[in-house]
Amino acid sequence: MTYIDLINNFWRMHGSQEFGPNEIALYFYLLNECNRQGWPSPLVRPNSKICLGLGMTEPTLIRCRNKLKLRGVLDFESGKKSRKAPSYYLKDISSNISSGVSSNVSSNESSGVSIYKTIRQEENKTKENSSTTTRGCEENSRNLEIYFDARNSQLLEQVVMELHRVNPSTKTISDFRRMAEAVVAEWELSGATHTGYRDWASHLINHVRILNRMSARDNARGGRKREQKINPFDEYIRKIDEGRSASAPEAFEIPF
Repeated sequence: MTYIDLINNFWRMHGSQEFGPNEIALYFYLLNECNRQGWPSPLVRPNSKICLGLGMTEPTLIRCRNKLKLRGVLDFESGKKSRKAPSYYLKDISSNISSGVSSNVSSNESSGVSIYKTIRQEENKTKENSSTTTRGCEENSRNLEIYFDARNSQLLEQVVMELHRVNPSTKTISDFRRMAEAVVAEWELSGATHTGYRDWASHLINHVRILNRMSARDNARGGRKREQKINPFDEYIRKIDEGRSASAPEAFEIPF
């Protein structure tokens, strides 16, 4: 089965099946990725990259791949969030066309109650995950506003003083808040959750302290690099290259 065979068979099947625009887009996206990657079996591709490439939402992607699976043009194994991406297998559909697509589809549908149940469960799980992520973002935004409320300025100043002793570049509440927002952004990417505001605030300050120490170490390393003594020969050559007048150093080793 060649690349062209897969394309021709899909369009022949489309003549009787009438695939939707999103289903067509998904099939040819996967077909192109298989060809580009040297026909791996299976093709492993995260939902996020497919959605970005096709400009579709994750629920739409899931509906389309489930419909393509029911019609026998591909198979897939669902991934596990943040640990394993979905795997896709493009199937040889020439036998479906020669033996009658309609009978094959009706057979799939008659025995497909469990498949439809799985589809619904997967769609509901995706909606639940999306809803949980949205709630987490809203909760983080609300907690940040509470934590950095002006009425807490005295406490915030004390925290800034503590951070400043470790990292002199942390001088203001705004500096503190920028680090806090970076920590929260990482939580939202990783899907971290907390049992309540107290738990959230406790984890926040601990993570900010770690980030502040890392920043202090980076600043110290950068300072040491800036303090390194400039080789007078290198400086002399640099000025000549720039077309500026330069006096030769009093003494330097000729690099032979």
